[in-house]
Amino acid sequence: YRVLGDTLRVDYARREIRLRGELRQIMNNALAAATNDPHARMSWTLAQFLRRIFLRYQLKLIGWPKGLVWQNLSNITGLARISLLIHLFKAGLMRFEPNTPAERDAARLDPCTAAPGPLFLPIPPKLGHVDIKARRLGTIKKWVAQGFKIRYVRNGPKSSKWISAAAEERAE
Repeated sequence: YRVLGDTLRVDYARREIRLRGELRQIMNNALAAATNDPHARMSWTLAQFLRRIFLRYQLKLIGWPKGLVWQNLSNITGLARISLLIHLFKAGLMRFEPNTPAERDAARLDPCTAAPGPLFLPIPPKLGHVDIKARRLGTIKKWVAQGFKIRYVRNGPKSSKWISAAAEERAE
């Protein structure tokens, strides 16, 4: 078995990737220490950060650089950016701190207030299941197990999840 933070590879293709893994490990360890939960992990989308870190553990991340978009760490590229994040975290300029009940109430009303930095990717709209109007595999397996035969695959035309303003104008 592996210890938390150990990787399967000893060597990395690029130094940037190694530093990104080190940053993940540092932040997860700091989060685990701040929450007294050894299984605590950093969440990198605004919705997950709000739910898992900001509201559940009542912690906020302060010190995120103002010019850097807060997003999934895998999408942050460049040795200088990742080195900056590691430096800020090791120097104590970026850290987890408890948030106040007023901050939690404000975040419930407007999730953008929970974002660690001023630049972040917004929460995408909830559009329901991605398999709208499609047959679900679990249902098909149940039918086959009960002896029903699937006659043909119904892969007809599917409508979009939402209609853009440009498409609506073209339709009129």
